[in-house]
Amino acid sequence: MYLRTLSSVIALMAILTGCADMGGLVPQGKLRGDESVASSQALAGVAKADWPRTDWWQQFGDTQLDQLIRAALKDNPDLAAAEARVRLAAAQTQGADAARWPSLDARGSFPSAPIEDFPRPVSGYTSAKQLNLTAAYTFDLWGGQRAAWEAALGQQRAVEVDSQATALTLSTHVASAYSELAYAFSSHDIALADLERAQKLLSLTRQRVDAGIDSLAQQRQAESALASAEQ
Repeated sequence: MYLRTLSSVIALMAILTGCADMGGLVPQGKLRGDESVASSQALAGVAKADWPRTDWWQQFGDTQLDQLIRAALKDNPDLAAAEARVRLAAAQTQGADAARWPSLDARGSFPSAPIEDFPRPVSGYTSAKQLNLTAAYTFDLWGGQRAAWEAALGQQRAVEVDSQATALTLSTHVASAYSELAYAFSSHDIALADLERAQKLLSLTRQRVDAGIDSLAQQRQAESALASAEQ
């Protein structure tokens, strides 16, 4: 019985399959073009980041801080070395760029020779002037010269970033130390004010103890607060 039922089901499926229309079953997908996944579109709404101002500390309006940072930037050996690396990288970039263009070499010579073919009394030397011009151009068939120039340019940009980062780090360290010093002065002023308050409180407490208003325990507490303020 079970085998009959299974055979009937298989036969029915075969009949339905033969009657089905396969004309509309075609692939509907398609490859996406490069323009649809371009990074410029993905990052279209992102704001462009700029380097911090080279004189960012001036927004605080502190003349002393400005003088300290300028003195540190002027005489710092690390910053001087970074600027030297920038100049070297710029020179290498210019050399790589110059190799991509035609070159013209000019040489001149003015040799002198004794006069031997003239009859006497003519004597002395004669001069021959010569000028040579040489033009050269190397065709960059495989893009090697352009690749070398782009690599040198990228290295120059990286060195420039490193130089700016060095100056920024130095200026922030000076500003941080200056801020910590200002905080230390403020803390010292607060400590002095607290000491003065503790001294006045102890004096008042002693007067109240002598008058019988406060107890000796309150006087000891005021003395402990004075000792803490002195510490």
